[in-house]
Amino acid sequence: MADKKRAVFKRVPCDICGKDDFERLGRPKISMKFLPVLNLKEVFIVRCKHCGFYYTQPMPFWSPEDIQNIYNSDYFPEMSEWWKRFKTKVNPQRRLDVVEQCVPFKISGFLEVGCGLGYGLEEAMRRGWDVYGQDISSFFAAEVKEKLGVDAFPGQLEEANYPERFFDVVYVDSVLEHVPQPMKMLKEIRRILNPEGVAYITVTNEDALINRFRSFVFKSLLRKRSPILSPFSYPFHLIGFTEATFRKACEIMGFEVKRLVICAGANEWRKYGIKEVGISRIPNIVYYPIYALGERMGEGIAIEAVVSPNLNQPASGKP
Repeated sequence: MADKKRAVFKRVPCDICGKDDFERLGRPKISMKFLPVLNLKEVFIVRCKHCGFYYTQPMPFWSPEDIQNIYNSDYFPEMSEWWKRFKTKVNPQRRLDVVEQCVPFKISGFLEVGCGLGYGLEEAMRRGWDVYGQDISSFFAAEVKEKLGVDAFPGQLEEANYPERFFDVVYVDSVLEHVPQPMKMLKEIRRILNPEGVAYITVTNEDALINRFRSFVFKSLLRKRSPILSPFSYPFHLIGFTEATFRKACEIMGFEVKRLVICAGANEWRKYGIKEVGISRIPNIVYYPIYALGERMGEGIAIEAVVSPNLNQPASGKP
């Protein structure tokens, strides 16, 4: 796994507002393959005191070797049949239906950022769109090539050097949480997006009711671990948004939020296959009423948004 010669840890300011003033929330959970190279006393999950953005401090900047080890064939846990249907078919269909409602012309160019196994690409192909994929994992890029015949770019989004204003739709499903500098990725998406096109972006909602409840439980039990983010255990989230910080990030990077919903949570317990049902899954079952209540209250675990370039706000501008 990652070693000290490759992984670089840097103290960073808030990526959204640029302030270097934060409160520590606790230490992150660390999976076994990270234990030999990390010191629990040196890495914390923090929240910016000015804008509320969550991030890892110091921030790990993984090398290409580390990235390939993290995002490889064993990255995704076994999915239940119910979740597999939703993840691979229902969600991409529903989301691209929304995209078609928001784009005032016939869609052609489609890019899935962090395409993984290509579920968004597959649905876009079914609609006859001209599809492109990108993923930092060479394993996932190769899988997409073999499965769909799409030459997904294996590397960082900025390294692909797509032409300016090239895509009508950019689809970004649960990707921004994994990058140490999400504003850089948003700026690149703004650059390559058709001025009349849209980006469909999903991120985890760190202000979800379940997270606030778990924070209360952890503090009550005097636990030093943060329930927010997971930089060193699945799903390896380095940063975290709330609705307010997501909107602020979009505004700074020259996007207008056209639609935004906070959803999901009630079916969290149904996601994983039998191999994943064990002690590690018990908390999701115990927390089920909180997950369900959060979704009903509009304080679920996911933010899904459709954004478009704001022609009156340059990508490098300030709100």
